[in-house]
Amino acid sequence: MKKALLILLSVSYILTFAQNEKQKGLESITINSLKGPLEFLSSDWMEGRETGQKGAYMASDYLASLMKSMDLEPFRDGSYFQEFQLLDRKGSEQQLSIVQDQGKQEIVLEQKVDFNISSGNTSLLLEKDIVFAGYGIRNEDEKYDDSLNPQEIIY
Repeated sequence: MKKALLILLSVSYILTFAQNEKQKGLESITINSLKGPLEFLSSDWMEGRETGQKGAYMASDYLASLMKSMDLEPFRDGSYFQEFQLLDRKGSEQQLSIVQDQGKQEIVLEQKVDFNISSGNTSLLLEKDIVFAGYGIRNEDEKYDDSLNPQEIIY
């Protein structure tokens, strides 16, 4: 009986303590605790925070300092930043062409007729050989599978 009472009291204490910590954390989130940082990040001082611009770097440094002040652990290399490459595109004109015969002939494709890129800001220069990958024909009776022997197309 004493053991059961001791276990019940221990569990009650742990649940109460855990609830108090959770409640304290929730109570720390107030309008004022959120309003200050949001007003600063959306202020004219951040210059719109456009990618690659001074305002974006200032905003990211500010957020990193907030994370440090909250004792949040930095990323794997000891930094609060994750490096990645962004592509920047100005305007909406897109170009696509196919160059043949080592640059002797070029086929220029027309935007919104022959192609359209609408998945985001992309810019890419790609130079690769064209390869015939088959027609997708597989005939087990004739023991034919054209995907097993692709042939390079030479122009």
